[in-house]
Amino acid sequence: MQESERLKNKVEVETGRFSGRLRIGIIPTIAPYLLSKFLTVFMQKYPDVELIVDEITTHEIVASINKDKIDLNN
Repeated sequence: MQESERLKNKVEVETGRFSGRLRIGIIPTIAPYLLSKFLTVFMQKYPDVELIVDEITTHEIVASINKDKIDLNN
């Protein structure tokens, strides 16, 4: 299942078309500063991506990555 998702992602990278869900973990102390600069540009560039942002502690970010609950962190 993960391999088929990786293949799909590779095709999207090659074609420049991205869609799906992207889960991001970010610590609350920097979220207001980074998100305000990031969100507008990201949503304009990738309108087919559903962006889910979780403001969580560093410890929770590590645990979420290990449990495959988020895709990126700050």
